Formats: sequence, structure tokens, C-alpha cells
Amino acid sequence: MRTLSQAMGRFLFPSIVEGATRDNAERLQLVLVQGTRISLAMVIPMAMIAAMLADLVVAAWVGPRFEASVVVVRLLAAVVAIRIGANTSYALLKGAGHHRFAAGTSVAVAVSNLALSV
Repeated sequence: MRTLSQAMGRFLFPSIVEGATRDNAERLQLVLVQGTRISLAMVIPMAMIAAMLADLVVAAWVGPRFEASVVVVRLLAAVVAIRIGANTSYALLKGAGHHRFAAGTSVAVAVSNLALSV
């Protein structure tokens, strides 16, 4: 799913750069809204299915002793949905020349991941 969303971001990138160089805020807004809608339309159904079937999948995959990990699977499904939904805005930040902010958010996500993993 993430690969598909990243491919969409690469597809939209030239349009984002063109809109940014021409100061076309309306075009950038349209790309942001439509790109986010498409991304969320792709990921939300899959994340919901993963969350709803988490107990069955965990039990079949690693056995009933790991039923406590169902909560983690559900949280990860929500996190993936949020990250995929944010891919268009990240591509827009990069394409519009706001690299520092994009890099800063990536660092914040990495630090959060590390803190939650330990």
C-alpha cells in the first residue's frame, strides 16, 4: 500500500513543482485535497479490515498466546493509514521547496518510532 502511495506522490510531484514555481496556490490546494482523498480511499478500507480481523490473523499466525498483540496490530493499522494519508502533503512540502519542514517532520517521526519501540 505504501509503495502505491509513494508512486502516486512521484506521479504528482511534477504537477506540485509546476504549481509552486508559478505560485498557483489553487492548483497546489487541488493536488493536496485530491491526492489525500485518493490515498485515504485506498488505505482506510484495508486498515479497517486489518484492524477488524486482527484477532483472527494473530491467532492463526502465532497462536492464541499472543492475543495481547492484537491491540498493537490495530494501532499499527491506524498509524499506517495516517502515514499514507500524509504522503501527499509530504510530497507537496518537498515540491514547494519546504525541505527543512519535511525533514523536521521525518526526524520527529523517527524519534517517536524509536521512543515507542524501546
